Amino acid sequence: MEETQLQSSAPARENGHTPEATMPQWLVYLEIVVKWRKFITVSTLGATVIALVVSFLLPVWYQASSVILLSNSNDLFGISKFLGGGAFEGLLGKGKGDDAERYEAIFKSERLRLAVIEKFNLIHEYEFDEEGTREPIKNTLKELDQNISFKENKDGSITITAWYKRDSVKAAEMANFIVAMMDSINRQLATESARNQRIFIEKRYQQALSDLKTAEERLNQFQKEYKVAEVKDQVRASLEASAQLEANAVQSEVEYQVLRKTLGETHPQVEAARSKVSELRRQAKKFELGGLESDIIIPFNKMPDVAMAYLRLYRDVLLQTKIVEFLVPQYEQAKIQEAKDTPTLLVLDKARVPEWKSKPKRLFIVAGAFIGAMILSIVIAIAIEFFSEMQSTSPETSLRLQRLWQTLRNGKTYHA
Repeated sequence: MEETQLQSSAPARENGHTPEATMPQWLVYLEIVVKWRKFITVSTLGATVIALVVSFLLPVWYQASSVILLSNSNDLFGISKFLGGGAFEGLLGKGKGDDAERYEAIFKSERLRLAVIEKFNLIHEYEFDEEGTREPIKNTLKELDQNISFKENKDGSITITAWYKRDSVKAAEMANFIVAMMDSINRQLATESARNQRIFIEKRYQQALSDLKTAEERLNQFQKEYKVAEVKDQVRASLEASAQLEANAVQSEVEYQVLRKTLGETHPQVEAARSKVSELRRQAKKFELGGLESDIIIPFNKMPDVAMAYLRLYRDVLLQTKIVEFLVPQYEQAKIQEAKDTPTLLVLDKARVPEWKSKPKRLFIVAGAFIGAMILSIVIAIAIEFFSEMQSTSPETSLRLQRLWQTLRNGKTYHA
């Protein structure tokens, strides 16, 4: 049969054409596949069997997931409550995206991951406790990062997933422990922030009480010295207007300091609060200098010296009273916020013990090995046929390829 094929191909070669040149390319490849079918079959089946054996030797991993919702109170540090809500709630924002980013940062923190490693003895579980292992904690952290995940869902929920080797129960325990640690760390951060704010407001409150006492004593001394007993309505309106401006400026100053301590100097909200303080201070100064025109309010620079001295003292009492009135609820709120220890995460679905492994995916491994081995064996068969044909039709090119191959094997310089 082979002699017949050679005889039939002889006229074609004599005319300068090969059989392959006169038939479709796909038919040439089909002939090669048929010719090398035993090699392709053995190679494909061999690789498939090996992949099947390996897939059963790989350790089994279990996956467990917990779904959580963010608490309705999205203001982690309670800043808007300290600042009286209102406009500052809008300024601070209530976005779910910001909360998710904060919880993701907690999830990725080394503090949480080290707690997980210690709880489940992952250095031993990941086999980094063997003698001679360098940087076991660092390697365990890297391995753990591959076996836990944080996913923000479109409906606003968050899915925490954990994978554990050979033990389905511990997979669920790890996912639930991560959720519990996220909530614990979150509450600790909130308490620490509330404590710092309480200390700051407490100092300002004590100072306001002291200033009020001093202002009352100075006013009382002035009244005794100059026999002043009452203030007319028109003058009282001027004093109350001035005191209100000053109180607003002090209130804004407290708000600015709370924001600055919590968010930092360069945060846009802090810069906005700083601008508000400057504007209120400017208005208070303008009032004192007579820059506000009104038929009821009398500027201080138009009052007699003694009257002005008395009215300044009276205004100071009003001012310190308003400051104390503002700080008292803030101080009480700070103490409540510091003592509060309520959950900040709502667990929608606790992680359940998985009923089936998540990996290895044996079907994908075997199918991938089958397809890959088949393609590779076909490519090898085509390459062998190609070089065989080249040796007969183009000896010089074949020789050059052989030299190139020898050069690559020996690491020498190639010479054409």
